[in-house]
Amino acid sequence: MQDSCRSCMYGEWLLRKQRGWEDVIEIVDCIQGNEWSQYAIDNNIDKTPTLLAFDEDGNEIARLEGGEHFTTDFWKATLEKHRHEM
Repeated sequence: MQDSCRSCMYGEWLLRKQRGWEDVIEIVDCIQGNEWSQYAIDNNIDKTPTLLAFDEDGNEIARLEGGEHFTTDFWKATLEKHRHEM
C-alpha cells in the first residue's frame, strides 16, 4: 500500500471492515518519503496496491496487483480461506 494511492486507501478501508484481518494480512507502506521502501524493492513491487502471499518459509507463492481486485467479496473469501490454513 501507499498513503497517497486512492485504490490502496479504498482497498485497505474494505479490508479493515473484516473481522480478524490482522491475523492473516500485514499492511506495509511501500513508499518512504518519495522513494520505494526497501520492502518494496526486495519484493519487486513497482505498483500499488499489491498483495503478496508467502509460504511458511517466506517464499512468495502468489501476487495480485491492482485496486480493482480488492473488493469486499475478495477480502471475505481471502480471509476465510487463509484463516483455516493458519
